[in-house]
Amino acid sequence: MQITEHFDSDEFSCHDGTDYPKEWIDSKLKPLCGDLECIRALTNQQMNIESGYRTVSWNNAIYKARGETPTDSEHCKGIAADIILSGMSSHELYNAISVLIKEKAIPDGGLGLYRWGCHYDLRCTLDNKPPARWVKE
Repeated sequence: MQITEHFDSDEFSCHDGTDYPKEWIDSKLKPLCGDLECIRALTNQQMNIESGYRTVSWNNAIYKARGETPTDSEHCKGIAADIILSGMSSHELYNAISVLIKEKAIPDGGLGLYRWGCHYDLRCTLDNKPPARWVKE
């Protein structure tokens, strides 16, 4: 299902084959995709969603495979995306998203920097959590 001009709900399905929950599309996925559209506009190039929605069991499996304790992931709540934006390094993307947040073009939330890309979530607006920042390279 097309959510915004450049994003479809299929892109946010869990890697275990579970579809993004239909009951969350209006309340969670549409706001997330709206913000991702704003981020995408930085280069007007394709954004790849590396990970969107995750079932709890899939999330636990990811962490256990890395030898880590599973977190209370915003992915499991349908309000997070791990992204790569064509034409930008992960550092450039992280800095650009930080500016968009500072300028209030997109809501504050979770923002993580990884070697492969960035994580962005709506924890402040949709989960009533404080903002979070992290770097894992």
